[in-house]
Amino acid sequence: MIEIAVCDDDKAFLKEIDTILKKQNPFGGKYNLTFFQSGMALLKNTKIRFDLIFLDIQMPKLDGIKTAKFLREQGNNAVLVFLTAVSIPSTETFKVAPFRYLVKPLTQANLSEDLPEIFDEVIRRYQTLLIKCGERLHEIKISAILYLTINHKSVDIVTDSGRFTTKETMRELEQKLSPFGFVHSHKSYLINLNRVSALKRLSVTMESGEELPISQPKAVSFRKSFIEYAERKVGILK
Repeated sequence: MIEIAVCDDDKAFLKEIDTILKKQNPFGGKYNLTFFQSGMALLKNTKIRFDLIFLDIQMPKLDGIKTAKFLREQGNNAVLVFLTAVSIPSTETFKVAPFRYLVKPLTQANLSEDLPEIFDEVIRRYQTLLIKCGERLHEIKISAILYLTINHKSVDIVTDSGRFTTKETMRELEQKLSPFGFVHSHKSYLINLNRVSALKRLSVTMESGEELPISQPKAVSFRKSFIEYAERKVGILK
């Protein structure tokens, strides 16, 4: 069962998005919807681990950005969708890794492209990569992978929970992972763009704090891929 939270101080909007979601009927109807009217109420929730959170930015006392920061600090990795009447995202919103940035008012028409992509992202985060490490098979959640790097004749897959070494080639793994936003920053590194926290001219910083190289030949194409990916996440590009 997919757990969805909607946090907004506007009661009328909560009813509106409830109606929209019922018409969309995501996940074959296998979802629970929980409403919160403040960031503090959402943070106090300890019973439900949400997979998708719609979060209004402009709320009194504790705004959406601060609420999102607390959620991420608590280890909440839900798909985060910001809701706002402001059309241009601030740099602060990127620090909490939102997937999309939706501008109010929301209607069935203007959500016809956004909602399916949001629901697909929730499903994507459940998808796994089956990998052989020695004599053992490991099932790794794709969203938990930070990057891959060549290690002599093997490839190391670096994840939130540790490092897995496989004899599969980087080319084989790239074919499996490129549809999920994995791009080469260097011939020896395949980066999960969704786990990048900062980008410099010739290096990229991952959410883990590790700084990885960007080779000169890959610099332009990697930056272009990252910018396009980031823009799609906040809904600037269609």
